[in-house]
Amino acid sequence: MYVEKQKQLSYKDRRSQPRLKCRVTIELQPEAGGAPVFGSLTDISMGGCYVETSTILSPGTKIKLGFSMEDGSLTAEGAVARIDPGSGIAVQFKEPNREGRENMFKILEHVQKSTAFYNNRYFENLLKR
Repeated sequence: MYVEKQKQLSYKDRRSQPRLKCRVTIELQPEAGGAPVFGSLTDISMGGCYVETSTILSPGTKIKLGFSMEDGSLTAEGAVARIDPGSGIAVQFKEPNREGRENMFKILEHVQKSTAFYNNRYFENLLKR
């Protein structure tokens, strides 16, 4: 049994896209309606993301993720791939067309800049003490 487990790829190794670690607040809007909820994006790639939230959404639920930016907002569509009750949800993005890919590149760029900005501010505050 141990040998069989060693032959299986770990979950991390099965990902087709590299993940960007981050900490960004986003808005989740279930397709079925209801009030939007907020969550904390902890990692993202072209294929999906993980959102820390206490909101319980069933696997397969279609959602829109809203990213607020200084010059407007962007959205990405996907479906809940996995839930971790009390922790968060894994979202798999809808297969993008050409316009959708450009949108995802803008989102990834925004997330990277936001995370770098907040990380830099954190370290600057540490150095002031």
